[in-house]
Amino acid sequence: MAPTIKNGDQRKEVATMPAQHRRKKILLTLMAWIIVTLLIIGYRNQTNLNGVVKHVMVNLDSRIHTQYGEVRRDLTTEGDGCRGFTDDPMDPAIVKYFQKKPTMKCKNTSPNFLYFTEGGDYLKINREKIKSLKFKVDYCKYAVLRRHPSSDFQFETLALSKSFTESISVPSDVNHIWGQCYQGPKVVGTSYLSFLRKNSTLENILSEDYDKHVKKESPKETLSVLIIGIDGTSKLNFARQMPKTKSFVLKMGGIEIYKVNKVGLNTFPNVMPMLTGYSEEQVRKNWTDKDHFDKIDHLFLWEEARKKGYRTSMILDSNKITSFHYMKQGWSRPKFHYYYRPVVLKSLNDKNVRSYSRNCIGDTHEVTHYYDYWLQLTKAFNNSQKTPYFGYSFCAHVTHDDINMASTIDEIYLDVFKKLFAQNSLNNTLVLFFSDHGCRYGKFRSTFKGMLEDSNPFMFFIFPPWFEAKYPKIMSNFRKNQHRVMTNFDIHATLKDILNFQGDEMASRPPPANKTHGLSLFQELPKRRTCEEAWIPIKYCNCRNFTTAGITPNVTEQVSKQFVKEVVEKSNKSRAQCAALTLNSTVSLMAIFTTSQTEDFYQATIHTSPGDAVYEATLKKSKKTQIVSVVGDIARTNMYRGQADCITDARVQPYCYCKNLL
Repeated sequence: MAPTIKNGDQRKEVATMPAQHRRKKILLTLMAWIIVTLLIIGYRNQTNLNGVVKHVMVNLDSRIHTQYGEVRRDLTTEGDGCRGFTDDPMDPAIVKYFQKKPTMKCKNTSPNFLYFTEGGDYLKINREKIKSLKFKVDYCKYAVLRRHPSSDFQFETLALSKSFTESISVPSDVNHIWGQCYQGPKVVGTSYLSFLRKNSTLENILSEDYDKHVKKESPKETLSVLIIGIDGTSKLNFARQMPKTKSFVLKMGGIEIYKVNKVGLNTFPNVMPMLTGYSEEQVRKNWTDKDHFDKIDHLFLWEEARKKGYRTSMILDSNKITSFHYMKQGWSRPKFHYYYRPVVLKSLNDKNVRSYSRNCIGDTHEVTHYYDYWLQLTKAFNNSQKTPYFGYSFCAHVTHDDINMASTIDEIYLDVFKKLFAQNSLNNTLVLFFSDHGCRYGKFRSTFKGMLEDSNPFMFFIFPPWFEAKYPKIMSNFRKNQHRVMTNFDIHATLKDILNFQGDEMASRPPPANKTHGLSLFQELPKRRTCEEAWIPIKYCNCRNFTTAGITPNVTEQVSKQFVKEVVEKSNKSRAQCAALTLNSTVSLMAIFTTSQTEDFYQATIHTSPGDAVYEATLKKSKKTQIVSVVGDIARTNMYRGQADCITDARVQPYCYCKNLL
């Protein structure tokens, strides 16, 4: 077990010293503390933006660089030199932050008593379930749910059907319904059901598009693509909290990608490189939060797939808190063939089904409910490579706020994958199972390992069982790459190769001249690749190495003052509503080893008032001018719910404490 250093409220894990150096290490550290304490006694300890540091906690251990090895003085990913991708999910130093929660069981509050018959022609009452639960149902009714023609935030509920006591026919153009069952005038059961229907006109169009694609590009195979995302789950937290799912995915032949490095703060800047091949900054050159995503539809992989004859589908588990809807406009007229939006919009505000838990739809967990749609999709179209589909789903409700909630869905996701496997859904399908980043909030995130895990989300590729034997060259490269540092830019390049699959010829293909859009995993990634070359910002690069050598009180004051100044500037446009934050303490400050001859880089964490906010950022200092500035994002690592409701700008809210709360 690696010893730890307490740095304010933050624990930093450090390299284990050889036994013969420990005593010397302790004596030197004590001497250093005594000297610095004497210096600080006479040092000014009150600050505001015009003054000096109010309270400084400086970590004086000079060998924190990485907890796993000797100092490296660059940001490369060569060999085993990049050691920020840890492998022990239950390190004794951090185990106190985790607990296993039981699988969530949804209670029989307003249970679902309806189901579609095979083919979806009839909606029936489940009399056996009613009897087993000892309910009484006299009759049921249903209404058709539709997305509003031009808004992702509105839905239409058509008129209720006539009452039925056993079954009722459903029109062939109905995909989503809301139903209620009654005992007299009282509602005793509520249902949200979807049935994925094939449309003959659409199938003819897609068949023609597929034939054109085959004639033009001559793909060796046509694989469907199913992307299943879970919010905020690191590689190690997935192993801690969802071991059953992980074990089964590996049993299915899943290939774990060990060193995925996130490239942005939250979900949006991490999924956009996967889905478009572009960074958030590049996307925003032609699109703003006020625009619908229709404006940049052509950038998304699913649009490329649609033009090649793929059926496209999307599932998002929230009405507003998604990558495409949080302070954004979603789509006006989406081109997805199967868009699971109306059920989400209506059910989230239905107290009949959400009263027990926001993660339940009546007596069914929402994950089970949503992914039944994937089971329908794969069953309907997986029998032939001539009817491919491209599905994207991302669920944030369960895991977004609590690092330990993932354990409540382990058995649920296990069941989803077991059903996919049992109905042979994966014979012509590539499944990408992933997360966007690790935990972004809370006590664990404030530790050194928490910072590293945040940048290393989990990811698995599940290929069809016959695929590796048929294409050994590209899969040999793929397995080499699973242990090398990569980003979602590389995943995008890999998915593009799937959409126009050329087999083992891709193994020896020269790398593209323009590396902006990543490198396909079907080609061997470079052993030596800088974070800059991989499009990983220095703040998130898990190949960084740190030291506290040379971190003097003067450096701490200069860096901390500039840090809090830039935090305050984030809310300047909302100054009438937001209080000006002041520095409470410097929780930690570390120097980052780089090859730069002109700038020094630092990783800093500060605590501000009012609001007890904790912020983390990378800063640089010019060796010539001594000017300090923040590089990239400023991350808030504790929750701020309720502190910034006086403003609506999502980009500013983490840096605002409303004056009306003072």
